[in-house]
Amino acid sequence: MDDSIEMELATLASAERDRSFLLVKGVGGAVCLTYMVNTALVFPWYKRTTLPWIVSNRRQVCGVVRLLQGRSGNVVDLGSGDGRLVFAAASQGFRTDGYELNPFLLGYSRLLAHRKGLASLARFHRRDLFEANLRQYNNIVIYGEPIIVSAYCGFFC
Repeated sequence: MDDSIEMELATLASAERDRSFLLVKGVGGAVCLTYMVNTALVFPWYKRTTLPWIVSNRRQVCGVVRLLQGRSGNVVDLGSGDGRLVFAAASQGFRTDGYELNPFLLGYSRLLAHRKGLASLARFHRRDLFEANLRQYNNIVIYGEPIIVSAYCGFFC
């Protein structure tokens, strides 16, 4: 009888260890997943300046489309992120390019271009926006941090 109680206690202790181990694995997995998401979306890899990904809202996208009305040629979006501005310009018939250094956002943008049927008009490149040759573009979109806009203003203003 004592043996059966000891076996039962050993079984319960083993089950408790298994649950604890499962909890540790779950918390560890959640921490790893959080780190991966932050690395992909919050801490992009920029050579010169570390910049966060700033999501364009609907009003801002409509503003860019409004500014492009009546214009012709091609469009480049410097720091294209998830491609919202590129897709908006491409849906208006512009041949567009997006420059992005973050490989996760770049892959996501390319995938969306194919899913939206805009792959022939919307292309994405892993390119540093400070080293990009912009002579081929008629329309340049820069949305984001004031430091980027002011840095490029020296070229155009």
